[in-house]
Amino acid sequence: MGVESSAVGSVQALIAPARLRRHSEEIFLAGFNDHLTMIDEKSIQNWYLGMRDSTDYLGIEQMQAGMAYSIWARQAFTGIWLPERQGFLITRYKIHPKPYLFVELHWDTGEAYGTAKPLRPLEICPMPLPPISAYHDEEQNAALCAWLDALEQRHPPLPGWDSLTERRQITTLQL
Repeated sequence: MGVESSAVGSVQALIAPARLRRHSEEIFLAGFNDHLTMIDEKSIQNWYLGMRDSTDYLGIEQMQAGMAYSIWARQAFTGIWLPERQGFLITRYKIHPKPYLFVELHWDTGEAYGTAKPLRPLEICPMPLPPISAYHDEEQNAALCAWLDALEQRHPPLPGWDSLTERRQITTLQL
């Protein structure tokens, strides 16, 4: 079944909360469609699905606090390493066009919890990070969310892929 036809058949799945990694990947892949102009849909699918089984990523012991990394994850492709959480602070779009902060745990934390594989360091975050209690405060986090999103645009997971637009577009499918 092609991605376009699976997107039509997956509207119900997009509304339900994703509990399993495999289910989340199917939801993510169902969102690919018309915004692919510089890279073809099949290349993105192949990369995304290939990363699921890949061991070519940075381990927890290689992470640097406050560093932004290019990541392969359920909800984003750029994240700031938080050693105390063993995860990456990301921007997440979910049933709302504005992002909020969310943590994706490092793959090495184990099955069902680890959802992010860091691929390469990008740069140190230039601003203070908010407390966990403020992750859903859009006003307080607007600058940090904008910085993370701009970083993802400057360093796409695959050359020519506008992954940020794709993530935002998936949100409109959920409305």
